[in-house]
Amino acid sequence: MPRLNVTNVTSSGTLQSINTFSSTEGFRLPSYATAQRPSSVPNGTMIWNTTDSKIQIWSGGQWNELGGGGEAATATWANAAGRPSSNLAVGQFGYNIETQQLEVYNVNDAGTPEWQLLGTAYAPATWQILMMTQGAKDRSTSSLGDPGSGTWRNITASSTGASGRTAFGDGEGLYDGYFTMDGITKVALVSGNGDLTDPSTHSKYLVYDLVETMNNTTHQVLLAIDDICASNNIHNTNASGYTSPAVNTLTGNSGGYSGTLSASGGTWQTNSSQQPDRFAVWGINTESDDDTQSLCAYYGSLGSGKMDSWRGSNPSQTFWSYWGHDFHSNSSSQRMGSSRQTGPGIATSSPQSSETVYLLGFNG
Repeated sequence: MPRLNVTNVTSSGTLQSINTFSSTEGFRLPSYATAQRPSSVPNGTMIWNTTDSKIQIWSGGQWNELGGGGEAATATWANAAGRPSSNLAVGQFGYNIETQQLEVYNVNDAGTPEWQLLGTAYAPATWQILMMTQGAKDRSTSSLGDPGSGTWRNITASSTGASGRTAFGDGEGLYDGYFTMDGITKVALVSGNGDLTDPSTHSKYLVYDLVETMNNTTHQVLLAIDDICASNNIHNTNASGYTSPAVNTLTGNSGGYSGTLSASGGTWQTNSSQQPDRFAVWGINTESDDDTQSLCAYYGSLGSGKMDSWRGSNPSQTFWSYWGHDFHSNSSSQRMGSSRQTGPGIATSSPQSSETVYLLGFNG
């Protein structure tokens, strides 16, 4: 279907569509005093009558107040605080005098009724690709942002080539969604031979429900946690303040994780031949001396079973991660924006270490 996408449309006559109009900022009606209203226009033409402060529609050779029969007045309000707040029904509408825009009481994507600008286009919840790796660690290529280097903090969609990667098959590296997608509530690892709308269409997939919504883009969240590491000396079992489930900060010990496995298909295993049932945005293994990994799919608890290997190219009980290091002496210098012991990819002893993995995010 043909589409016209523009920032602003100004018409000196009638703006007409045989299908629909949509806008991210609503529609503004032409305004006329009663004496200046046009006297012959197509049926269905709407205006704002500044004399009566009402929406009117041309029908049957005359101007009628929107709502029927020329008698029912359209509700109006001057600002958000003046909107009706009780006895509401979906489909109810009115006119905001302050913004000169139609507003309708409608259901948003989360299923909650709210006042919206009439014609507003709301983006549906979607899956997007955040990155892709091909094979075992350490895949520290520039296209993957080179985590652990001095340049990682300043990478962009342009510098990594991510702006040109949005679909399966666009190559190894960070994808546009890593820099642009926020509000992530689920993540998934998929093999890349299915549909972007549904991880279960892939021959191999792992889906994790996050314990809270990611409050920014993936890169911005990792930068914020990197700042925590830079300003706090988190090392050698000194991570007692980060033992609860978390997405937007560090998480560790037996009570720490960022997401739990909610769906899976095919066979992807850790280097200990276990199904990775947990996900950490930035996790700390407190069993040894606070080894750490980011964007990590792993098995079990961050308080046991990981030993001192949860930092290198073959981290215990791990399937895949983006970066790893050891907080054994000083997190200020052993963080993602400074250094590393491992880069992106699958743990080298995983039975599937040669395979392609896409990391996806879902913002619904």
